[in-house]
Amino acid sequence: MTASENAAELENAAELENAPVKLEADLSDGEFVDVLPEDLDLSGFVGPQTFPNNNRRRIPAMLYLIFGLGAVALYAAKGESSALVNLGTLWAGVGLVAFGAYGMVAGWTLKV
Repeated sequence: MTASENAAELENAAELENAPVKLEADLSDGEFVDVLPEDLDLSGFVGPQTFPNNNRRRIPAMLYLIFGLGAVALYAAKGESSALVNLGTLWAGVGLVAFGAYGMVAGWTLKV
């Protein structure tokens, strides 16, 4: 670029920096429209909100409890004598029982 092109570019940049900025406060009331989001618009209200039932969480929770108790019972029966059953089986069983208990509590019927 030549020196004259650089000077012209600097002048254009200075004009842009000094240009007035139009803020929302500068707009007249006729130009600004406030709209509610769809979920807050009462014109589309069809009835009370229904929540899904948490009882369905108890089905997998019961499966976790059954498999967890089975793993703990397997460890209690075989102990460390088996090549396939070890301390990891006990910890997996305890974890499954704990998660199953949480699922049973989380699946309790709520009255809203």
